[in-house]
Amino acid sequence: GTRGKWPAILPQHLFYKQVSIVASTMGSPREFSKLLEFVAEKGLVPPVDRVFPLAEGAAAFAHLAQGAQLGKVVLQVSLGG
Repeated sequence: GTRGKWPAILPQHLFYKQVSIVASTMGSPREFSKLLEFVAEKGLVPPVDRVFPLAEGAAAFAHLAQGAQLGKVVLQVSLGG
């Protein structure tokens, strides 16, 4: 989500590296909180088509490019050994 402290960003760093930031938001923090409660209460789970290890990101992208997925394509990040 968009809660919490935002990091300080020096605009010149973005300019020199030619970085673009695109963001969007829908609703208020209160509405987002209510949405999260609803999802938890109803046990809603997004459909997952496939899970790829982060190291296979290119394969995940190729899978998406085929357009045959039915659900989310997930990149799994391992935290630790």
